[in-house]
Amino acid sequence: MAEATRSRAPLGQQLRAAWRMARFAFDLLIAPWPPFVAILFVSGAIGAITPLVQIRATAGLIDTLSRGAATSANPNSPPLIDLLMPYLPWLLLLVGAMVVNWLICMDTFQRYIGAQLNERVKERFDQRLYQKALALRLEIFESSTYYDTLQRAHNAMEGPRIAYDLTQMQRFVAAALACAGILWALGGVYWFLPLLQLPASLLLVRWRMRTARELAETSYTLTTVDRKMDYWRSLLIQRSAAAEVRLFDLGAHIITRWRALADQRLRTLSSRRRGHLRPSILWTTAHNDGMFFVIGLALLFAGINGRLTPGALVALLAAISQYDWHIHNLSWRLERFQRLWIDLGYISTLLTLEGEEPTQAMAPPLIAQGVRFEAVGFTYPGGARPILDEIDLHIRPGERIALVGENGAGKSTLVKLLLGLYQPTAGRITVDGVDLQSIAPSAWRSTVGGVLQDYMRYAFTAYENIGFGRIERLHDRPAIEEAARRSAAAEVIERLPDGYQTLLSKEFEGGHDLSQGQWQKLAIARAYLRDAEILVLDEPASALDALAELEVYRQFLDLSDGKTVLLISHRLGSARLADRVIFLHHGRIAQSGTHNELMAIGGPYAELYAMQAEWYREGASLGA
Repeated sequence: MAEATRSRAPLGQQLRAAWRMARFAFDLLIAPWPPFVAILFVSGAIGAITPLVQIRATAGLIDTLSRGAATSANPNSPPLIDLLMPYLPWLLLLVGAMVVNWLICMDTFQRYIGAQLNERVKERFDQRLYQKALALRLEIFESSTYYDTLQRAHNAMEGPRIAYDLTQMQRFVAAALACAGILWALGGVYWFLPLLQLPASLLLVRWRMRTARELAETSYTLTTVDRKMDYWRSLLIQRSAAAEVRLFDLGAHIITRWRALADQRLRTLSSRRRGHLRPSILWTTAHNDGMFFVIGLALLFAGINGRLTPGALVALLAAISQYDWHIHNLSWRLERFQRLWIDLGYISTLLTLEGEEPTQAMAPPLIAQGVRFEAVGFTYPGGARPILDEIDLHIRPGERIALVGENGAGKSTLVKLLLGLYQPTAGRITVDGVDLQSIAPSAWRSTVGGVLQDYMRYAFTAYENIGFGRIERLHDRPAIEEAARRSAAAEVIERLPDGYQTLLSKEFEGGHDLSQGQWQKLAIARAYLRDAEILVLDEPASALDALAELEVYRQFLDLSDGKTVLLISHRLGSARLADRVIFLHHGRIAQSGTHNELMAIGGPYAELYAMQAEWYREGASLGA
């Protein structure tokens, strides 16, 4: 964990890394609202001056009172206003310093600054996160490392915490300068007093920062536990699992599993905190009481020897107490800043993840010779075995291929490689001899389309659910309605309360939901609107019965004349519609040929086809 542990790299490398992080922090946290810098330094400078003003005003007031007491026996007392005049300047100066200090530290002002900054920082982070997510290759989303990194970054941005820590910089600067001013005042009495106080303060701050870093490291190790807790929690509060949780009476079990993780998390953090408690008490007591006693004695000695007036002595003793308060605030804020720095490391790690798709690449050629898979293999990140291995396949222009095989054979993965959503981990894919990885992904995807097995159900209108198939045609209503008619989605939409403008989600007020089969028709309509050269149907009609699915495929092929089409289904009856059948088994091409050829030669395809045919015959006889 490079971000949350002390680096052992050479000093020069550490400095360069710190400079990069500082630039990243400025871009993310300061650049969104530049006035924050001016507010920070102006208020910090004012906060630094006020303790010195308070010391001088307190000393002046007490010394004036002392002189006044010596002359109070005069029987010819002047008017009250004349009596007060010597004290009023010092009193007004003291009150003015206290008011100014209160104003710059008041919660209302802090909340205003925090709110102004937080909204802008959150918007900047979200924008960069969305851009990064869109740039990453799809297989990155199959990695648990990605989700751990995402969780840490989201925890870092949780609520207004970062903005709050940044607004504390104002108080930090003021407190640091105030401490410097008090040390300077002590140095005016005896030069060695700051040399006694400062090292003790630095040791206390160092200890507290060390404990904060160790707690941050502990939180880092608990990221996976946090994600698992979030998952168990989602099963109880999200719609997707609500029905089964009640049907199988899983509520008590889920809460038990969540509670076990919560207890594990609490035990880990509590153990770490207990280990810090006793040393923290010792360090704090030694710094506060020990140093106050030593420096207090020195100041008392200076007062006895006439180096300090009574007012100056009292003011400096009060300043030492104030110094302790400032040091503890400084150390607390340094803990927060250190955690902020670590959190920024998590955010930076997310926003600089490797695995982006290429942005500078050539446009796709016209598909004249077809697409070739040359010894292609694919293994998911962190996977123990390849999902696809040694795939050699030539997809000719205008060819209609049925990609079949048992569940887990690698059919959907092969399709995602073809669509440019995944990149091969072995071998290569070429388009008319050009390596697909040298073609701009966005440009290639504009020539392909289809319906994936895990198609989306967008919580938008029916019109938008189809229009997303070709975003540049989102306002082309005739084209969208034609795509709906071709997919038979028009019949579904016409029965909706507001037709094409019906919101398709019950998560929002006024929304309407569809059956799985109806959603599939909208997904197929998206594919028709795309009008791509290569179309893929990855089991888009799995919610329909076998005959209905066959009709969907037949209609799709009729309407896709002249295009290259891949049909994927676990029902082999649809394979009869294809020019060629590719049978996958354990990530390899086991057989290839027409339906009749594969039935004639026998083998796994013919056996599976016969088993399914017998199952349908038995089902038909039972239904009769």
